[in-house]
Amino acid sequence: MDREDRDALIARYLPEGWHLEDELALLAVQSGEKQSVMEQRLQVMDHYINYTLSGAEAVTAAAAELGVGRRQFFNLLAKLRQLGPTRGLTPSFRNVVRKSVARDGLIEPLEIYLRKLLSVQPDARISQIEMAIIEKADLEDLPFPGRSAIRRRVHALRRLPTAKQDIGGIGAHLTIDQVHLDLSVKHGELDRLAIITLIIDRQTKLILGHALMASYGGGEEIRLALDDFGKRIRDFAKTDLSTATRIQGVVWVAARDIEIFADLVTSERFHEINRPTVEVIDTGPRRHGTEILRWLGDRLPPFSFKPMAMERFESASSEHGIPIDEARRLVRTSVDRWNEEVLREFAHPEPSPARVRSLKGVLNSLRHLFAPLFSSLEDARKMFEPDTQDIHP
Repeated sequence: MDREDRDALIARYLPEGWHLEDELALLAVQSGEKQSVMEQRLQVMDHYINYTLSGAEAVTAAAAELGVGRRQFFNLLAKLRQLGPTRGLTPSFRNVVRKSVARDGLIEPLEIYLRKLLSVQPDARISQIEMAIIEKADLEDLPFPGRSAIRRRVHALRRLPTAKQDIGGIGAHLTIDQVHLDLSVKHGELDRLAIITLIIDRQTKLILGHALMASYGGGEEIRLALDDFGKRIRDFAKTDLSTATRIQGVVWVAARDIEIFADLVTSERFHEINRPTVEVIDTGPRRHGTEILRWLGDRLPPFSFKPMAMERFESASSEHGIPIDEARRLVRTSVDRWNEEVLREFAHPEPSPARVRSLKGVLNSLRHLFAPLFSSLEDARKMFEPDTQDIHP
């Protein structure tokens, strides 16, 4: 069954209100083996539902084809109808909500203290937060929850929307960083973990723009993220949230393949009164993804961030990759869902013209900021890549 037929079959069994891209994204983060089992189960059940006469023999034959008993077959059928293909038919998919520190929180005194810490310093390092919680637990003679539990809870809290009316507005304080996702994509003959680049508004946690690449992009990922920002401006303008009249500060984690050009972004290209504070992080093999995890937590559901994988220059994947265009469609939907959640309480039916103008100004300032970088990268490419237009047989 080719991918188009598979997607059409999956769409036929989606739960009410569920979108195909969300289902495919959830499927994409399952192992290749589990995806194959799900697809086989779905094909057999689709045939049973639509093309087989009811009766004990038909049930027995369908169950035998899947290697399960009659009772398990009916259980799977019920799950398919209730939960959809991925949740219902993927082996060992966890549908039961279990008690979890990440979801339920720490014991009350430590939970209150943790939330207060994050409200004061939302981008604090997890190691600093761990030490503060340890000291608090020791001081008040409370049971220590464990470092892993603290980390999981911090990531969960950072995934919560925090949009608010702060001085500066959307676009005033930005972070640009990149990290691997647990999503395997095709890169020529190789399978690699996709790399996502995010432009994050630090006050609201909105993802202003993003780009997905199969490998380091030589600066193209920043262009694509800026283009994506431009396409989203009208959505961001449909809110009660204020928008920045100018960028006040940018933190940029330079990708490893263009780090030698990073100082170009800090060159004097703004009048002093309009110049944003620019912090470029271009050293250290573990820098990639650190800013993303500080502001968004450890995942862009259903995808998980894989910062440790960035220590290698480009990470191979043990799973079969999907085409990059398909991966981009799925990740774009996840970014849409993230932003919808952030803006849920602030939505307006129509965009404000004033907010559109302000956000276009922010975008233009970012393009201006990175213009010398793009220019130098283009010059470098021309130097090392022959101009085939001037070559004649």
